[in-house]
Amino acid sequence: MRSSDLSCRSMSVFVAVLVGLCVTLNVFAQDNAQNDAQADPEPPEVLAGTSDSMSAPLAIELTEILSSRQLDAVAARYTEGDERDRFVAALAFPGQLLVVSARYEAPVYVVRKIDGGLYRDVYIDLNSASIAGTKVLITDSGADGLMARSDTVDLYDGGTDVLRFDGDRSGGELSQDDYNEAFLEADAEYSRLLRALIAQVR
Repeated sequence: MRSSDLSCRSMSVFVAVLVGLCVTLNVFAQDNAQNDAQADPEPPEVLAGTSDSMSAPLAIELTEILSSRQLDAVAARYTEGDERDRFVAALAFPGQLLVVSARYEAPVYVVRKIDGGLYRDVYIDLNSASIAGTKVLITDSGADGLMARSDTVDLYDGGTDVLRFDGDRSGGELSQDDYNEAFLEADAEYSRLLRALIAQVR
């Protein structure tokens, strides 16, 4: 066999080995990229402040109405659900709204107080004499709606757990996804309560 033939075969083998090595390295790089993507998923989005709050404009509207009418309390029947014995009441302080919603065993008694403008009494009744397991308490620290991230702390007490909304994921006990979900649910509920109160005094 001539030396030129041997050189050509050697060159062909070298090229084949080089191509195989390149393919292997490419596959290895793709596998590493896929593993890195699985190991380091995109972090869940952190909800912002006012822009993510449905209740913010409603809380501000209610506060302005109460201030213009020189009221420090308001109460109403909750009309968005099927529970005809559920009511909502709020106390307004400078920079704070305290809101309670609950079912009451004697709805006529509460309606009579609402019609008479005894809103503060309704707030006290819903806090102290409501049907067990039906009460929701909300502390809106800025009277500006619930905020997922804020310098103040908003509280939502649904009867089982008290959720803190200040961006700290309720004391770090919740994952970011769970915190976001809890905030959106609480914010939606607070918005419904605020709409009932606004309708009462508008």
